Order: sequence, then C-alpha cells, then structure tokens
Amino acid sequence: MQVISLRSIFEVDRQEFFEVLDQSRQELNQQLSWVDEIQNHQDLDQYLEYIIAKEVLTDNCRSYLIYQGPKLVGMIDLHDIDWQKGKADLGYWLASSAWGQGIMTRAVGILEKLNKEKLNLHEIHALIREDNQRSQAVVKRCGYRFYQKIPSSRGRGFNEYLKEV
Repeated sequence: MQVISLRSIFEVDRQEFFEVLDQSRQELNQQLSWVDEIQNHQDLDQYLEYIIAKEVLTDNCRSYLIYQGPKLVGMIDLHDIDWQKGKADLGYWLASSAWGQGIMTRAVGILEKLNKEKLNLHEIHALIREDNQRSQAVVKRCGYRFYQKIPSSRGRGFNEYLKEV
C-alpha cells in the first residue's frame, strides 16, 4: 500500500494537474460542475489562481493536492470556512484511475487530523450529489452522518452529511 500524502496547492505541478484532470474528465464531469470550464492550461491557471486567492485573500479555504506516493491523484479542501462558527464544507475529487483503492478515505482522515491539530473547526459538512454512491460511501466510512436532502433545480439533488469533531 503506497503512502498517501497531502501537499499545499501552492506546490502544484500545473502540467501534471492538467493531465490528471484531463484523463478523468468524463467521469469527473458527471459529478463536478467546474471540470468542463478547464479546457486548456490558461483555464487551469485561472482556476488555480481562484483557489489560491480564496486561501490568501479571503481566508475561507484550505486546499491540498492528494498524492499516492509521488503521483498526483486528486485534490481535497475545506471551503466556505466560517471561523466564528467553527464550520466548513468538505470537497474533493480523485482521478478515476485511483478509484476503489481507499485513497480518498485516507485523504479525508489526514485532512481531519490536520483540522484537529491546526484549524480547530468543529463541524464539517459534505454536500454530495444523491447519485454519487462512491462519494457517499467515503464520508460514511469516515464517520459522517446523513444530515439532510437538498433539492436541485438542475435535476439531481444533493445529500448533505455532517461530522462534528
């Protein structure tokens, strides 16, 4: 079993990031609305600048790249952080070639450990499309409980999960 690690988004190899995203584009596009917006390296640079700005300028996001050994396989974040209330939303994606290996479950565990050691958030919410059974299984394995169903005007609704830490 290879080591799973999280690294700062500031350390991203843009070429590798684009390749991983592009190779999983079809699968990721079914669950993530922003994937189609990144069609070239310029689009990717704008996306990464947006993520970094959320961290630096608004201080309401913590984003990390997920590595399996030396290979970039995805991304995980805590976003919409409300420091006053001690809560945030969890988001993540994983290259389809890395699905079914327990990588995301381990990455969520690493992020939760980081939260306990440095961030001290008390509530983490995960909003997952109701047809995304794999992602729902990840948060359930990590101890999140079903919180509420959220309808969507675009057809597919969402299930919200909550973990109080």
